[in-house]
Amino acid sequence: MRKLIIMLVLISIPLFIFAGNSFLRIGNSSTGQNPQMQIDRAFRLVQHTMQSWSYAGSSWINALKYTYHYVPSTSANPDSIVFYSWDADENAFVASGVYHITYDESGQHITHMILTFTYGPMVMTIQELTFSYTAQGYLIGFEMLMQGESGYLEPKARMTIQYVSTSNYQVWNWEAENDDLVPQWDHSTFLWDAQGRIIQESIEVSLDSLSWVNDEKVTHEYIPGDNTTGDSFVNGFSHLLPLAMISDYNGPFYGKQSQSLTQSWNNNQWVNKYKEIFTYNAGNTLTNATESKWQGGNWVNNAKNDYLYDANNNMTDDTYSIWDNGGWLNDTRSLYDWSTFTANEDNFIAPQLLSLNAHPNPFNPLTTISYNLSKASDITMKVYNLKGEAIRTLVSAHKSSGNHTTTWDGTNDNGKPVSTGIYYIRMLSGNANVTRKVTLIK
Repeated sequence: MRKLIIMLVLISIPLFIFAGNSFLRIGNSSTGQNPQMQIDRAFRLVQHTMQSWSYAGSSWINALKYTYHYVPSTSANPDSIVFYSWDADENAFVASGVYHITYDESGQHITHMILTFTYGPMVMTIQELTFSYTAQGYLIGFEMLMQGESGYLEPKARMTIQYVSTSNYQVWNWEAENDDLVPQWDHSTFLWDAQGRIIQESIEVSLDSLSWVNDEKVTHEYIPGDNTTGDSFVNGFSHLLPLAMISDYNGPFYGKQSQSLTQSWNNNQWVNKYKEIFTYNAGNTLTNATESKWQGGNWVNNAKNDYLYDANNNMTDDTYSIWDNGGWLNDTRSLYDWSTFTANEDNFIAPQLLSLNAHPNPFNPLTTISYNLSKASDITMKVYNLKGEAIRTLVSAHKSSGNHTTTWDGTNDNGKPVSTGIYYIRMLSGNANVTRKVTLIK
């Protein structure tokens, strides 16, 4: 059970990325921007490996890995991402979960992401994210659900963007638990330059969505020749933010920044907090991002990211270091593997999207199971006991898309009543699956 808890924590970390964070710094890297963020890529990501530095062994230690899978073989967009954790005892990566991804009819905008987690014989739905867009394809928000103690998916975070135009909008975020384990709301407002680039973001927070206080202010500067516009920025994050919430991308979406300054609100005034300086090579490709913190009236080194690329200008190494005792110390790094693909026949095939709930729960003597299919398919729904044994088949048939219901009366396949306790209802359709925990009380 300890391993399960650890894995759930690791999986949830990349998804809680908005609260108290700059809109242009969405991701899990504390400094830097990732130039691999492009809508149209001649190469696609195959694998992302995350490592941590062992000071005892003076070497990099594997931690996490994501492998990207595309359907069909010519698609530029992944339909699933498999999540692995490093098992030190086995000295190997162990598959722990899968992100199932669904796109809209255009095949360009992600509408759903579902994370299923495998533990022994059980496959459980841990998280579900739903993304919404305007008619123009602009992202207007998302909602994240996570499995709670009840066994149901419960709201954990959401974001809403309100547009006037692509250079005039506001962002609201909500999370069920902040650092103090209480709900928190964030609200970001912006200033733009003539190109539509964000030059300042002001963030205020609230614990009740009614009373707001200043929190942070981030000011951005750009290198000469940067041609980012409001349209390219909004289109960029509308396409790419969902993948940024997993592992593919870990920095601002668009715009080559020269510097960003973060200030915090303290004693009714803005106080310096962090400053980031971005360095580029002759081809204007980002090679380094160094973060300083304000300490004792001076800027002192705090952290940095160093970036390496292959011959095709795809990022292969993102190494994060921290400043300690007058020198830079390795901390973590991400390694990326890429492949080519042909995009002239990109016939996108959306994977099946499943939902499953049971009510009442706990139940006695009957519970109604409601489920939804995003497309017609053959499904199997079974009840499992805590040993992972299938005790009852509820559905085994071809079903149309849409909403369906069935019931379970607490009996096994032989018609005999089962004992009081916890059971799992699992539904499978092709490679997609979803599991719900139910409790029978007598």
